[in-house]
Amino acid sequence: MRIFKPHGYQQRGLDFLNKTPKAALFIDMGLGKTGISLSYIKGLKSSKPVLIVAPLVVAHGTWQQEIAKWDNFKHLSSTILHGKNKVKNYKKDFDIYIINYDGLAWLHDEITKTKTLKFDTIICDESSKLKSHKSKRTKIAQKIANSVERVVLLSASPAPNGHLDLFSQYKLLDKGLRLGSTITGYRKKYFNEIGWQFKKYELKEKAKEQIVSKVSDITFRIDNTELPNVPHLEQNIVRFALSAPVRKQYDLLEKEMFLQLEDLDDGIEVFNAAALTSKCRQFTQGFLYYKNEETLEREVVKIHREKLEWLKEIVDAMQSEPIIIAYNFQYELEMIKNEFGENLFVIGSGSKAEDIRRIEKLWNERNIPILVCNCLSVSHGLNLQKGGHNIVWFSLTYSYEHYSQLIGRLHRQGQKNKVHNHILIAENTIDELVLAKLNAKKDGQQAFLDALYKYQHRKAKL
Repeated sequence: MRIFKPHGYQQRGLDFLNKTPKAALFIDMGLGKTGISLSYIKGLKSSKPVLIVAPLVVAHGTWQQEIAKWDNFKHLSSTILHGKNKVKNYKKDFDIYIINYDGLAWLHDEITKTKTLKFDTIICDESSKLKSHKSKRTKIAQKIANSVERVVLLSASPAPNGHLDLFSQYKLLDKGLRLGSTITGYRKKYFNEIGWQFKKYELKEKAKEQIVSKVSDITFRIDNTELPNVPHLEQNIVRFALSAPVRKQYDLLEKEMFLQLEDLDDGIEVFNAAALTSKCRQFTQGFLYYKNEETLEREVVKIHREKLEWLKEIVDAMQSEPIIIAYNFQYELEMIKNEFGENLFVIGSGSKAEDIRRIEKLWNERNIPILVCNCLSVSHGLNLQKGGHNIVWFSLTYSYEHYSQLIGRLHRQGQKNKVHNHILIAENTIDELVLAKLNAKKDGQQAFLDALYKYQHRKAKL
C-alpha cells in the first residue's frame, strides 16, 4: 500500500490549516501542497463537499493523480467540472469538485439558478490567479468565499508583481479585515504613488513589515532552504555581443523607430513605445513581424541567426542531456524546429491537457532529449524533476510568475541534480531590461515571503 505520510513541515502545515479555517499556505514548489490539502480534506468533519479551483492543466491532472496515487485518499470521490459533462457531474454527489478559474462564471450561474451552495470549503490552488481585484474571476471567487466556512489559498508565488498582488487574495480570506476592504485604501496606507503619466506604486517605509504583521496569523510559510534534499539552483547568464552590422540595425530601430530592409520595400516602422519594445524583443531573437499590406496578414522577415547560434552552442554542450528550451514569440518555435527538427516535443498555446500529460510522462522517463515550452503553457501543475535538470531561455517573459513556475517544474523536491538555468542575453539590448524587470519582481515577492518566514519564526521563539 502507498500511504501518504506527511513530513514534519507538511504536518505543521496541516495542523495550521486545521486550526485556521481561512488560511494561506504559501510554500515553495514541489513541497507537497496537494498532499497537505488532501490530508486536510480527508480530516474535515463535514457532510458537504469541497470545491477546488485550479489552472486548467492542474485541474485536469494533478489533483486526481494525487488522489489515485495514495491509498489513504482513494476513497475520496472527485469530478472535474469542465467540458460537455460538467452540468451532469455537478448534479451528482462527489466529495471533491474541481474546476478551472475560467469556469467560475459558469459555476456562479449554477449556484444562482439553484439557489444552493453545495460546498462549505473552497481551495484556490495557484491563488495568484486571483491577484487582480478587477477581474471577473476574482469577484466571483470573493462571492463564493464569503459564503463558505473554510477557504484555503495555495501558492508558491503569491506576489509575482509585488505586494499589490496580495490585496485581493487576503480579502478572499477575511473580507478585508487585515489589509482593508478597498484597493484604494490599501494603496493609500502602504504605498507611495510615483510617476505622473502612468501610475506606479512603491512601498512606504516599514510597510513591508506592517503588511507581514497583519497577515502572518492566517499564513503558513516554509521555503525549500529548510529541506536538505532540494538541490541548488544555478543561474547562468549567457551574454553575447551582436555583430557590428546587426548591432547597427538594432540601434537604428531603437533610435529612429524605423528600419529599412532589403527584403521589404517599405521597411519596418514603429508608432509608439510599446510597439518599439515588442519589435526590439523580436529583433534580438533574429526576426521581425510585419503586416503585409496586400494580404493584411502578419508575416515574418528574418534578420539574423546570432542568438540561435548561441542556443545551439548550449544544446551541444549538454551532450545529449535532456534540456527544456523556453520560448516566447510563436515564430521562435518555428526557428527552433527548423534548427533541431520538426518532430520536437512542444508544450505551447493550443496544447491539449491529455497531450501535456503524455509529454510529462515521456520526459520523466528520459525519452525526450529536447522539450520546447512556452512558459505560459507549462507554468503550473507539472512535475518534470525526474526527466532532466537544464533549462535554457531562448527568450524571457516579463511575467515573474510564469518564469519562476517553469523553473519550479525542475527545481523541486525529488530532483536529484543541481538545476542549471541558462538565460541568453544580447548585450545592451532590450534583453537586459527584461531580465532586470524580472529580477526586480523576484526581489519584491521574495522580500514578502522572507519577511513572513522570519516574522513567524521570531514569534515562535518568544
